[in-house]
Amino acid sequence: VDYKLEVRPTVVLNAPRLEQPKVDAELKTIRNKLGLQSGVPLHVYVGAAAPQRGLDAMVEALVKAPGHHVALVVNPNSPYVIGLQEKAKELGVNDRLHIHPYVPEWYVSTFISDATSGVIPILKYPNHEISLVTKFFEFLHAKLPIIVSDVKTMAAEVRTRKNGLVFTAGSGDELASRFIEIAEHRDQYV
Repeated sequence: VDYKLEVRPTVVLNAPRLEQPKVDAELKTIRNKLGLQSGVPLHVYVGAAAPQRGLDAMVEALVKAPGHHVALVVNPNSPYVIGLQEKAKELGVNDRLHIHPYVPEWYVSTFISDATSGVIPILKYPNHEISLVTKFFEFLHAKLPIIVSDVKTMAAEVRTRKNGLVFTAGSGDELASRFIEIAEHRDQYV
């Protein structure tokens, strides 16, 4: 209406396919690839790695969430990711930070389906406040509880669906508490 278009365009939601493939013997799942037992809390992030994505909080959270692991499915050669690994070493948690390269887009939800939670720790930027990012839907399809920073739209969606928890963007300490709470009460969020 605002643009006075002659033909109304079709709008397509950028979300993964609802039907997910079975576990591939070669690709496996993230827990299999990392060699982590099912009882080990594993919190996963998938996607681009950059400072505005808030991944520093995930590394910092490991300090106050003993026994918990974080997996980042990202470009392992990114300078930011290399910096996160250095930060993990400085904090003494590098043995619980796992970096895995991207998997095919059609396999993401299946690949991460045995994690404890999916985490979207993005920081507060105007675009982050108004969107549901693709990884939100990937986590839904993987049937994972979602831990999201307090950006407006995603936090509201998680609270409405009751499928996860919200933490203050950038707060590693608060995220650690959410890691622990999700791991202890995971069944109530899926």
